[in-house]
Amino acid sequence: MDFIRRHVWLITTAVTLFVCLLFAVVFYPREPSLEAKLESVEGRYRALKLTHAGREALQAGRIEPAVKRFDQALRLGDDLFYTNFLAGTARFAKGDLEEAIARFDRVIALAPEYEDAYNSRGVARYYLGDLEGALEDFDAAIERNPEFLHAHINRAVARFEAGDPDGALADARMVIDNVEGPKNAPLAYAVRGLALARQGKLEPAEADFTAVAENAEDSDVIANALHNRAQVRRARGNAAGAERDLARAVELRKQREEGPSIWADLPEELEGAEPKG
Repeated sequence: MDFIRRHVWLITTAVTLFVCLLFAVVFYPREPSLEAKLESVEGRYRALKLTHAGREALQAGRIEPAVKRFDQALRLGDDLFYTNFLAGTARFAKGDLEEAIARFDRVIALAPEYEDAYNSRGVARYYLGDLEGALEDFDAAIERNPEFLHAHINRAVARFEAGDPDGALADARMVIDNVEGPKNAPLAYAVRGLALARQGKLEPAEADFTAVAENAEDSDVIANALHNRAQVRRARGNAAGAERDLARAVELRKQREEGPSIWADLPEELEGAEPKG
């Protein structure tokens, strides 16, 4: 009997060990082989090199090559949040707004506190006509960085178009209080001018549009400011000045290069003293 018990015990122990070993082989996470580790490191290195090449192309204004490099990099690793961000920026510059938003979504999933991703996604949503989504993103960016001036001016534009001139004025003033002059923040002065005009304060509104027209470097921003100043001047009885502004705005728009701006566009017209969203 002892002989049988010993053999039964040995068989039972062997079966138990076999089951444990099988469980470990199937379910226990195994250390990657050296070859797999090297392949992963090499893929990461190639992805980073492609990202660097894409960034250089993007900075040089070569959008298509930039998009191609970022796509190649992401095929090697979709978890590189800055590559995703640059890919979204390139897609935005190309005018592929839906794909840009998808890339910014991925950035936010990987780095939920990265305020630039919310701001950039908000601009893309703005261009798609999604004012509510844009405002949510600008709010999220500012929650993460209350001194994020780009997000404040973008939110000012969106708030104005959404029918909230008081909110737009608050954001515009926040930017103006933290920069030196209209040359450094022409859109903040433009939005403040629009909000003041909406409130019927035509003289300071005209002064803001004049500051933009004389200091901005972007021809489209200048054209918008001239157009808005023309409407204010007409409302104030200066028909000749209004006609001069409109003629110059038309000339500048003829020179405009089409394509999305890094800034959200301003509303172009005023009806009397009332800006149109």
